Amino acid sequence: MRALLPRGRFMQRLLVLVLVSLVVGACSSIPKEPVLNSKPISATGNISQYWVSQDDQPDNYYNRAQLRVMSQKHVYVIVSYLIDSNGNVYEVTIEETNHKGLFDELVVESLQKRKFIPAKTNPSRQPVYNLSRLDFGME
Repeated sequence: MRALLPRGRFMQRLLVLVLVSLVVGACSSIPKEPVLNSKPISATGNISQYWVSQDDQPDNYYNRAQLRVMSQKHVYVIVSYLIDSNGNVYEVTIEETNHKGLFDELVVESLQKRKFIPAKTNPSRQPVYNLSRLDFGME
């Protein structure tokens, strides 16, 4: 059994660091299923009464094709999604876009990473469905 353990202080510290990273990563991951305190309602048009996006959101990085298109024309994406009782986003669906495919993955990934906090008017953490229009490029 002793032969299976790493030798030296550096290797032992490295092993501890890796194990701690795995535990922390597992604890901070978003659950696969939404947490619903009650049946979700539609909040389209008044999402801010229920949920507010946190300030520390990940930045979007555009690829060359996206940058080229945004420099030449206006692109919009209409997307629907569910915000669960913990403020996590699920069920992201592209409903409409004027440039199919190019921004779909960016929008889906960005929303899935987004975290919401309940508005002061939503102490019960009411889950909601929302429909948003996201605009990119020239107006």
